[in-house]
Amino acid sequence: MIQRFHSLNLLKAGISILSILVWLANASNPPTGRTGAPFDTGSCNDCHEGGNFSGVISINGLPSVVSPNTVYPLEIVLTPQSGNPNRGGFQLVVVDGNNQNAGDLAAGNAQSGTEFFQGREYLEHRGPKLFPSGGPAAWTFTWTSPAAAARDTIRFYSIGNFCNGNGGSSGDIAFSAVRVLRFQRDSSVSTEDLSALPALRIFPNPATDQVFLSGFNDAADPLEVQLSDGAGRLVRTTTLAAGEALRVSDLAPGVYLLRARQRNSGWVTQRFIRQ
Repeated sequence: MIQRFHSLNLLKAGISILSILVWLANASNPPTGRTGAPFDTGSCNDCHEGGNFSGVISINGLPSVVSPNTVYPLEIVLTPQSGNPNRGGFQLVVVDGNNQNAGDLAAGNAQSGTEFFQGREYLEHRGPKLFPSGGPAAWTFTWTSPAAAARDTIRFYSIGNFCNGNGGSSGDIAFSAVRVLRFQRDSSVSTEDLSALPALRIFPNPATDQVFLSGFNDAADPLEVQLSDGAGRLVRTTTLAAGEALRVSDLAPGVYLLRARQRNSGWVTQRFIRQ
């Protein structure tokens, strides 16, 4: 009887430790595809439940109309309203009118990160944030809008988790939100151009000294290039001849957005890393 009681206690302890390890793993890197969007596999409330908190999730910096190929510095904010939650986390995804991935997300720092799931890019927390004195918690990031968007529509699906910090998923609750924005077409590019935009490739990536661009149909036509830093500041404009390298050795290490086009093509955007 004593041995059976001891084994039962060990089993309970093992289950408790396993639960804590699962919670810690999800806290630093939550399951992807849980914003509650119609194409997702569920929401954060599938695991986190029972909380008596209330709160709102919002995204600051979004325009009323989205311009194509534009870098937007944004901030996602979780604001408690009642119940005094201890900490929070988030996840978001951006899609067009056909629920396909729209644009490119980039974390502002190590407090968040991106992952792809079912062809869509998600931004999510990397470790929860405390609510200071019951106030809001915020994460910064940038979003580069696409060259085109189906149905001229952009949707931001987001979810914020308000947690009690007890080391488990009980007593928490998540609230979701969706922002629907109108996409402004680039009037300089025809519908035919939009359906046949080149697939810009940058190599090497990451780079230290120089990069080469490929993917355009007319190898002899010069490339018009614009380079922006992670905050959306334009740091370089130039024109490259066929096969010419773009020098990046003078840039500070970080993430950059490169836009390129030829005379008869629309702008295409790709991200690269300067080591």
